[in-house]
Amino acid sequence: VNGTLYDAANPTGTEVIAGGSWLGCDSVVQVQLGFYPEAVGTLDTTLCAGEALVVNGTLYDEQHPQGTELIAGGSWTGCDSTVQVSLSFHPPALAQITMLIPADSSIVVNGTVYDAANPSGTEVIEGGSWTGCDSTIVVSLSFLDFEIFAKAISPTCAGQFDGTIVIDSVKGAKFPLTLEFMGALIPLDGLPYALPGLGAGTYELAITDASGLTVTTTVALPDPPELYLDLGGTIEVFLGESVKLQPTVTGTPASWQWSPPDYLDCTDCPSPTAVMPLQTITYTAVVADTAGCTATDSVLVLVKKQRAVYVPNVFSPDGDGFNDRFYVQAGPEVARLRDFRIFDRWGNLVFQAAQMAPNDYGAGWDGTWKGQPAQQGVYVYTFVVEYLDGTTQRYRGDITLVR
Repeated sequence: VNGTLYDAANPTGTEVIAGGSWLGCDSVVQVQLGFYPEAVGTLDTTLCAGEALVVNGTLYDEQHPQGTELIAGGSWTGCDSTVQVSLSFHPPALAQITMLIPADSSIVVNGTVYDAANPSGTEVIEGGSWTGCDSTIVVSLSFLDFEIFAKAISPTCAGQFDGTIVIDSVKGAKFPLTLEFMGALIPLDGLPYALPGLGAGTYELAITDASGLTVTTTVALPDPPELYLDLGGTIEVFLGESVKLQPTVTGTPASWQWSPPDYLDCTDCPSPTAVMPLQTITYTAVVADTAGCTATDSVLVLVKKQRAVYVPNVFSPDGDGFNDRFYVQAGPEVARLRDFRIFDRWGNLVFQAAQMAPNDYGAGWDGTWKGQPAQQGVYVYTFVVEYLDGTTQRYRGDITLVR
């Protein structure tokens, strides 16, 4: 101002400008400057190995981790801003997998299968390090000629525990050997070696030889085909009816045994018939195959004792072939009729039979008395019904004879 430099070192002063006024007089200028604080920032961060940043057009990486950048007009005041850059870098996350495994074995690293055909390689796992950086795994496999030869003997029957694993031999091992099986350590002094008493399932065998090498294999004991028997649900029959028992079975039964034998037409066949059972009964079947495996099931045969007896109340013995005889109709639960008698209204016995089969039209009363047609009218009858289960019931009533 007026030839004098004012800056941060000389922020204030007074200047007299000769004849500077519009009147021609001298003018006086009071100078007082203020300054914004410096806009200085620091970029101090840690990157993964191999990463880089660009600041104000300048590349910063592991070879150029530090520097100062002046950004013109970069401050909010419009002044220049200064950025101090100082980068640091995480060390590389590097791991090695060096293994000695059986010749027929493999491992999977980051989705890649490593085996005898692909024994080495490098895997980069994105974000695999605890820092969030990528991690690198170097794989190097070598293979030993160490192999277990074992065979499986399945359980005799489904659900049984008489299966066996037999270790026949171990190739490429240095004796003595130690077997780890189901949590137990077992010295293998000689081969073959049997592991009995096993159920169906998959078992792991781990054998360590004298040099400390361990090889692992799995042996599967499959369940034999299950012998299965199903006799179904409750079977309902009426007294006097027969029913065929029809089981469902899987497997190959070699023998059948039904019990109790009551009412059955056979006890050693697959599908017997219960012939007119007299009471409710539970049948049990046992099937066995050639290996001695068995299956058992039971079924309830429920006998419903309905008393179906029909006695007509009129008949017409006129020789037209229709309703010419008076006889009793009944269901299959009726064994016989006994003491069948018919009386006229004066008490004369006009018909009797000591024993008669139900539903026997020919054995019924033909409407005659003493060889002559009986008179029209109402007659009284009485008879005893004997059922198959031995119970009896007397029936009484009247029948009208019309001509």
